[in-house]
Amino acid sequence: MIEVLLSYTLNRLSKISLKGHAGYDIEGYDIYCAAVSSVWQGGLICLDDPNGYELKMKKGDSQLVIKGERSDHDKVVLEVIVRELKELSKNYPDYVRFKEETK
Repeated sequence: MIEVLLSYTLNRLSKISLKGHAGYDIEGYDIYCAAVSSVWQGGLICLDDPNGYELKMKKGDSQLVIKGERSDHDKVVLEVIVRELKELSKNYPDYVRFKEETK
């Protein structure tokens, strides 16, 4: 199961975390992992301000820490990432879980 976790601090998105493997097929052939990876990587590529984020990655886990203010462009990109990941979790709940937490 892929777990998507959105963290909010003071009602503002502060972190997006992805963890795990969908388990539909073996690594490299899993269509649900491919879908999540496509949304994630495509969105990250579109972010304009490289200094406004800290990306932490290790095998099976990825985390984007959002630092400071974001441009209007980046706000839209982040919203698209969130909506697409949320939609994947609604359509494929056996493979993608979506959670939100407030700190």
